[in-house]
Amino acid sequence: MMKHYLFDASSFINAVKSKNIDVLVDNYVVDLTIYEVFNALWKEFRFIKILIKEKVYELAKTYVNLLDLMKIIHIYPNDVAKILDIALATGLTVYDASYIHTARKHKLVLVTEDQKLKRIARKYIDVYSLNDIV
Repeated sequence: MMKHYLFDASSFINAVKSKNIDVLVDNYVVDLTIYEVFNALWKEFRFIKILIKEKVYELAKTYVNLLDLMKIIHIYPNDVAKILDIALATGLTVYDASYIHTARKHKLVLVTEDQKLKRIARKYIDVYSLNDIV
């Protein structure tokens, strides 16, 4: 049986930067990931100052094209209590808890570069980094 992966923003961005985009196709993100990915671009422009505005838009277009090849899972109000349960029990942010909840609910393997999230998520679901799956 083929595994399906849920990518958090860190692994989505890492896949693009390392040119491992094939692994994203037909896999999953949560709707939150879209905002986290574009916020990372904003940070690299605004604070880290490693991107110029034109490069931000170029990367944004690449990200949008890749997201079109993925399945986007929406988080609904009836998911909130379960996400909060995970966040309150683990000390993770609600954002990170939403990845665990979504992966568990949809029987997906979480892919993240976030070591804290990976360590805690292992108690609930299967979790890997990008290097583990490419």
